[in-house]
Amino acid sequence: MMNRQVLKGHRNIFASIGIPGLLLFFLCLLLTGCDGHFLSIDCIGSSGYCGSPPTPPHAPFALIATATAITSSKPLVTDALSKQDSYHWAVDSACSFHSGAYYVKFSNRSGGTYTCDSNKLSYRNVAIAMDVTLISGDSAGILFRASPDLNNFYEFMISRGQFVLVKFVNNNASLIIPPLPSSVIHDLNHTNRLLVIARGDDFQLFINGTFVGEAHDDTLPSAGYVGVSLAYAPKGEASFSNLVIYQA
Repeated sequence: MMNRQVLKGHRNIFASIGIPGLLLFFLCLLLTGCDGHFLSIDCIGSSGYCGSPPTPPHAPFALIATATAITSSKPLVTDALSKQDSYHWAVDSACSFHSGAYYVKFSNRSGGTYTCDSNKLSYRNVAIAMDVTLISGDSAGILFRASPDLNNFYEFMISRGQFVLVKFVNNNASLIIPPLPSSVIHDLNHTNRLLVIARGDDFQLFINGTFVGEAHDDTLPSAGYVGVSLAYAPKGEASFSNLVIYQA
């Protein structure tokens, strides 16, 4: 494993110019159409639909029961993210603790993604829950299964009424779940409780206690570091708090 220095500010900046995958990500997040109605674009294929945002998918009883059992178990980690602690969160000019939370704030002339992680929290087969508040920018969310150099990772992100699951492989972004609308997501400056259950190649996503999607991907190793992610274009800010990690 690469040596990871505490408080060095582990992060990657991905300019949207020259990175087709990330540009597609931002484009999909911002697309609207159909005479003012939401337009959903499958960014891998060519399908789309117009009209009101769909209701959250119906989750099988077994899935809900499993998620309830996992989140009712004794946590592996409980971290309010109110101050620096033994989990050694990155602190730099963009990532800092203040006002009782962990904040990421960054700006650049071109859009991109800024990530901050803990160099102690590395797991496989876990459920990660966190409060996420998008203050400005495109999206914010949970970073998981990150490599030591932060060149490879998954991120579960929320935007204005939408969510997405993205993977970065050698700094190239691609969509596992394209941006989808969800009525359970709260607006800017309001807290959303995100939960991702990552077991093997299976990812189950929940927002504010509601199941919103499931996907499979085995591109990256099944273990890695936990952190947070902010997408800015050209600036953004988000706060993160109340991290809980469970064995899954």
